[in-house]
Amino acid sequence: MAYGVENALAVCCFMTPEYQESKNCQKELLYADEQNVPIIPCRIRSDWKPSSWLGMCTAKLIWVDFRDTTEKSIEMKIDKLVDHLNSVIGEDQLYNSATVPELPTKQFAHLAISNKSKSGVLRKTFLIGNTHKELTRKTAHGNTSEWTFFVRPPSSDRDSIETYIKRIRVYLHKTFSPPLVILDRSPFEITRTGWGEFEIRVIIEFQDEWHHEDLEIFWNLTLRDNESYEEVDVEFDSYFCISAADETRVKSPDKAADTSYNVLGDASWDISIDSSA
Repeated sequence: MAYGVENALAVCCFMTPEYQESKNCQKELLYADEQNVPIIPCRIRSDWKPSSWLGMCTAKLIWVDFRDTTEKSIEMKIDKLVDHLNSVIGEDQLYNSATVPELPTKQFAHLAISNKSKSGVLRKTFLIGNTHKELTRKTAHGNTSEWTFFVRPPSSDRDSIETYIKRIRVYLHKTFSPPLVILDRSPFEITRTGWGEFEIRVIIEFQDEWHHEDLEIFWNLTLRDNESYEEVDVEFDSYFCISAADETRVKSPDKAADTSYNVLGDASWDISIDSSA
């Protein structure tokens, strides 16, 4: 976190009640202020305004309005944010000659509208299903198949599934020992052998910061196909939320100057340029 702030050209903070309550966000933003890194606050919600430490830290700053954002207005608001970045940082630094044109806009577009069905809602898709293969010989218990039940993101999803899912409880047929399996880390999957199909009860618990109720799903284990799954869409209320453990980095194609735009921290965007390579 400290390295990201110290090497940032600016810090964009997307202010929500969850952001204000986060100790990590508080440490990051106050450290940016202490290091004289430009701070660009963004308002997300119409029914809330920052107070306490966040209100004091951003009181005299010009904030960018992302309230009541729609599919039609998001691009315009992103452009305003990029324009504000240009004025604060300087266009020469933001658009380095080694940087792919329009990269900041595309990066924000990914955060703002990918997987977003309506304003203030982030939609994530998870795949729930199982793989299956026939065993070359029966086990001692007469099992003829090996299967793996899984909950995973689509291959195109760049986010870590653990950013969203905290724990999964898998209820197997009563003949399995144990019949309840708890998965608390990725990959969220379980492999067993058997001979018949049955219904699996699944309860997905989400990370606390999403404030999302548990999701109960029933999956009919199938031993007819090599792989079978269905897509389950889950909507989260937070508009922007990026795990502190995650980092999305888009690098310049110019190897001589390693220019990066980093997404770091809880709902904040650190724009850093590292030319030491």
